[in-house]
Amino acid sequence: MRKLLVISSSFIVILIAIAIFLRTTNYELRTVYAANSTPSADIKAKLEELKKEIASKAAKLKQEIGRRLT
Repeated sequence: MRKLLVISSSFIVILIAIAIFLRTTNYELRTVYAANSTPSADIKAKLEELKKEIASKAAKLKQEIGRRLT
């Protein structure tokens, strides 16, 4: 009986440790997903993509103007 009690109590301690670990991990993952799924995050990503596209077109125009002037 005592051996069973020791095994079951250590099993409960392990389960509690796993539950605490999973709970804290779950909270950390929620904040990451929330930051990536907000509308403002999507808008910022699209804005950065648009900035790169504009810079690329400006560089092409600058090359074309430089080529025509020389």
